[in-house]
Amino acid sequence: ASEDAKAIGAVLVQNGHPVAYESKKLNVHQLNYPVHDKEMCAIMHALERWRPFLLGQHFKVYTDHRSLVHFKTQSNLNQRQLRWQEKAADYDMEILYKPGKENVVADALSRVQINLLCPLPIRSLRQQVIHGYKTSPLRNLIKEVESREEPTNRYTIDNGLLYYRTDEFSPWRLCLPDIPYRKIVIHNNHDLAIAGHSGYIKTYAKIARTYYWPNMGKDIRKHVQECDACQRTKSVNHPPIGKLQPLPIPNRAWESIAMDFLGPLPQSISGHDMILIIIDRLTKMAIFIATYSTASSKDTAELFLREVFRYHGLPSSIVSDRDPRFTAKFWGALQKALGVKLLMSTAEHPQTDGQAEATVKIIQKMLRPFVFQGQDWEGLLPTLEFAYNDTVQ
Repeated sequence: ASEDAKAIGAVLVQNGHPVAYESKKLNVHQLNYPVHDKEMCAIMHALERWRPFLLGQHFKVYTDHRSLVHFKTQSNLNQRQLRWQEKAADYDMEILYKPGKENVVADALSRVQINLLCPLPIRSLRQQVIHGYKTSPLRNLIKEVESREEPTNRYTIDNGLLYYRTDEFSPWRLCLPDIPYRKIVIHNNHDLAIAGHSGYIKTYAKIARTYYWPNMGKDIRKHVQECDACQRTKSVNHPPIGKLQPLPIPNRAWESIAMDFLGPLPQSISGHDMILIIIDRLTKMAIFIATYSTASSKDTAELFLREVFRYHGLPSSIVSDRDPRFTAKFWGALQKALGVKLLMSTAEHPQTDGQAEATVKIIQKMLRPFVFQGQDWEGLLPTLEFAYNDTVQ
């Protein structure tokens, strides 16, 4: 972060390979920080963002500001720096100097310009929100934020829009004025095909990434509970009774997958009436493939090779129920030839394939509102797959 820097950036690396990237625009108060504090602000933001990865581990922090090398042992610090020093004490880290010309990734992230702190669905909505502030109770808060000489950690104004965050290291969220604008956002994040008519928790998590207003959880819950399509098509779930032994957690993505079928469904325009669901057991990422209820074991194996093998390689294990397409001789022979071990669900405990079964129920809930409205479900499948993978599982 240079003297005129408007953003901070960082990259998390393990054994020379990037794990995650992070960048953030500085607010109006952070823009006034000296270079030393801007650099330390970048470090603290990265520590908080990647806390689950770093806490309890020894790691190195590279910065292009040499004076930060001894930050953890420095004295004569101001109040802000003392707070940072106290938080930094939680981590077993070593701060090292790296010239800016070598620290290119983090430097590039800090220089990417973004016009808005968070995206708006359509450009005209921004102007509507600014206009809505004039008659909203938020107008008094905006006046207070604008008149304050001391910076506030929770609110800021950017291009006429009011933003809120829960703490110093949380992302800024756009404060929406009264009901019409909030209803638009809830509709876009629940009712549309790209949202998939998700339940309250997933809908709230998606909206809370970008937007904020008082009692937003209550408004979102009310909308989801009163959604006509959801009420007509979704069933009530009850937890299974009894104790089951959980499967071991995989060590890497696509090392172990779960597979199941959903259907039969109303025949699509292409003639398909079944969905093959493939889930990575570690990341929960899912793939939805349209197929036929008459598909043989050979057809299913070919779908697997085309849609999983060519992108993710061969898993070491596959969890499935005792569908004939998974237990037939050809399917078993194919997996033996490929060196893949098929873990079959027991007849007494079909819930062993719990991830796939749970995903089937979620997809049923997502599909029903659109099938109920007479839409072609296969055309919506890529959008619903994105909606599923984009929500918290």
